[in-house]
Amino acid sequence: MMKKILTLLVTVLMVFSFTAKVNADTYTIEIDNAVEGETYNAYKIFDVTYAEPKDPAPESPSDDAPAPDASNMHKAYSYTIEKGSYWWTVIVGTATATDGVYTANGLKFSPTANGTTYVVEATEDFDAAAFAAVLNAAENKPDADATGTGPDADNLPLVLTVTEPGYYFVDTTLGSLCSLDTTEPKATIREKNLTTSVVKYVKEDSAQGDAAWGKWNDADYGQVVEFKSVITIGAHQKNVVYHDILQTAKLALDTTSITVTGATVSNADKFTVVTSGNDLPTGDTFAVFFDTEWTEGLTEATTVTITYKATVTLDAIIGEQLDNNGDPLAMGQGNDNQCKVTYGKAQETNWDWTRTYVWEFDLFKFHLDDENNQIPLADAKFNLLYGDNALQFVQLDDETIVVGEGQNAKEITVAVYRLAVDGDSEDDITTELVTPESGIVIVRGLDADEYVLKETEAPKGYNKLKEDLTVTLTSEGSETVGEEQLAELTVTPNSDEGHVEIENKTGAELPSTGGIGTTIFRVAGALMVLGAGIILIAKKKANN
Repeated sequence: MMKKILTLLVTVLMVFSFTAKVNADTYTIEIDNAVEGETYNAYKIFDVTYAEPKDPAPESPSDDAPAPDASNMHKAYSYTIEKGSYWWTVIVGTATATDGVYTANGLKFSPTANGTTYVVEATEDFDAAAFAAVLNAAENKPDADATGTGPDADNLPLVLTVTEPGYYFVDTTLGSLCSLDTTEPKATIREKNLTTSVVKYVKEDSAQGDAAWGKWNDADYGQVVEFKSVITIGAHQKNVVYHDILQTAKLALDTTSITVTGATVSNADKFTVVTSGNDLPTGDTFAVFFDTEWTEGLTEATTVTITYKATVTLDAIIGEQLDNNGDPLAMGQGNDNQCKVTYGKAQETNWDWTRTYVWEFDLFKFHLDDENNQIPLADAKFNLLYGDNALQFVQLDDETIVVGEGQNAKEITVAVYRLAVDGDSEDDITTELVTPESGIVIVRGLDADEYVLKETEAPKGYNKLKEDLTVTLTSEGSETVGEEQLAELTVTPNSDEGHVEIENKTGAELPSTGGIGTTIFRVAGALMVLGAGIILIAKKKANN
């Protein structure tokens, strides 16, 4: 029976077992692949007494491992625990004895002659993983028998040294429990924490299904954008917190839209959403704290999905996010969303990102002079249609831009219209885009999509366009900088220039004319002379 409990306790994942004697008074537990910065504590749960060494010596467990020292190998173990001790209270608790024998957590505790020491044996109901979870969940644990912190260097084992042999349980500030390879003369634990990770997505409304979710999207001013974060939480982890940062001046979070779902997240007692107050981590827009009792009780990795919505504000950055040198802005400076997960004592995932793009284009109204120079035209009026509907705009203050280079550079004033949003005053809203003296209108705050530009009124002396003009804004991923995927805008027509040029032509000139009264008299006089001539000829013929 003693051998059975050893087999059960050391061959199942999530359980740590015996140390083996190294010298007269030192025993070690080596933790291979310990995580840097995390604390590992070893607690002696049961005392152990070894029987005589095994004979013959066992073979080496692998080709590249030395054969174990037969003098330290044992073929029998006896486990004991003192009644009333801390771990007795955790394991046995309020169980009632039958004929002096206690049964709890799949273990049987039989008294010895002194009445306070109990021999520990496994029953058929023993579940090693469940037993480990009970030990892990124990509160106010006593001082550990050995403590160590994950080393800085990779692949170096963390060695915990204890002074007595025994059955040891090891917990970590990371929360995950590890499997144990019980080789003697020492116990070796292989850290097998499943990696916690998070991936962020944003929804593109022009796509469907899975294709709609990606790393960047395009949107209008005032559009509600959907975000999704998929988190993988490793088994038995502690202190799991999801952190989300929105550029809130540009993407306004709807706190009521936050949802947390997953196969094992059945109700809200598994997590707490924090959007404000002292519990909100510094810098976070919102955070989700997962219940430690739940995450520590996970026996395998689980997936949790967090979704929410945010509205694109009028402060959203327009177009490609570039700095003054023309280089892409770093994430966190555009219309961005970023998230990460912290867990354990000092572990965290990398930040994952999405970016939302808002676009503009400009139109230039002109006519050609006799030398084919483009002459700007003012007072041309346009509607921009999406489908059958004329979009509504608010005219902003005129802006000054510089055209040309060097000595040919000059400043011109352009009209600026931005897409209207909920809350705009009706007095400020218009559907007409009117060209100024420069002939240039900037149209701002648009999604990448197909629009129709319709001239509703031409400048005086000019004809309206005979046909409407289709304007297509196409946003395409252009390059990747680090973890950041950028987008660029293509405007059709005139994509190379980034704007739409519209030529107006004057109406056809009618021929000039003289006074109508003079013309009539001239025609009448000519007819009279012609008539007199005809009469005269006729009389002569009659006389003859």
